Amino acid sequence: MSLSSSQHDMPWQIRLFGNIEMVSPDGVIVRVTGRRTGQLLAYLALHPDRSHARDNLTELI
Repeated sequence: MSLSSSQHDMPWQIRLFGNIEMVSPDGVIVRVTGRRTGQLLAYLALHPDRSHARDNLTELI
């Protein structure tokens, strides 16, 4: 399966309401089942322009 250049330019989507899930540029849905994993993903998605120390991330969850 080949991807068009427009599909390479599309970002992943992260759905944070209801079941947390990610949607790839080609429409594949990845469900996040763990609560802590979802919390970490949500935090990182909402703060993309920061560097995150591991110790700080572990304290959050």
